[in-house]
Amino acid sequence: MTSGGTIQRFSLNPPVVSVKMILRLQKYRDIAAVPRRIRDSAEKAAREASGLAESQVLLWRGPLSRVEADGTIALGGGQCFHSPTFARLLTGSTELCALLLTVGEGIERRAGQLVDDGRLLEGLMMDTCGWAMVSLSLRAARRKVAETEKSRNCRFTSASAPGYSDWPLVEQKTLFELFAGEPLPISLDDWQTMLPRKSISSVFGVIREPLP
Repeated sequence: MTSGGTIQRFSLNPPVVSVKMILRLQKYRDIAAVPRRIRDSAEKAAREASGLAESQVLLWRGPLSRVEADGTIALGGGQCFHSPTFARLLTGSTELCALLLTVGEGIERRAGQLVDDGRLLEGLMMDTCGWAMVSLSLRAARRKVAETEKSRNCRFTSASAPGYSDWPLVEQKTLFELFAGEPLPISLDDWQTMLPRKSISSVFGVIREPLP
């Protein structure tokens, strides 16, 4: 089965992660009250992580054949996804975009080294910084793709992915099949978890607006 779409590959500069974002992800509400040792660990992780990240993005884009009432989302190449919640978001969409993003293994590996050395706090902050980079990189990737759509008078729907809401995680495999034949910086394990772990998938619809 062919993917029925086109594939684009691009890289991103490492995002700047603020200490505030790292601490917020660790559920600290009052940043001013965070102990100095914890703040210092977060600052050190943010500085070091920027040199460890290697953001890579692959974007598949193809025709959306139909969206059914039961949540079946059928693509032009014959692939199907199943999510009633996401299907509702696709109203008006004629195409689908599937994005794979990773910041690489460097941050993950460094966090593990710190934990193995008994530097648990530093390892935790490094790991948290990695997830912050994934989040910021995903926003940057969406912005980059949106910029190329301005001339086509298109806009994007909200995004989802296998494993979110009522979308079965097992369909991560179907998503990856869209990129068949492409060398991927991400793989799936037996539980459909992405490796490196600091990776994410994102799927969204494309709505073509009428020309003014």
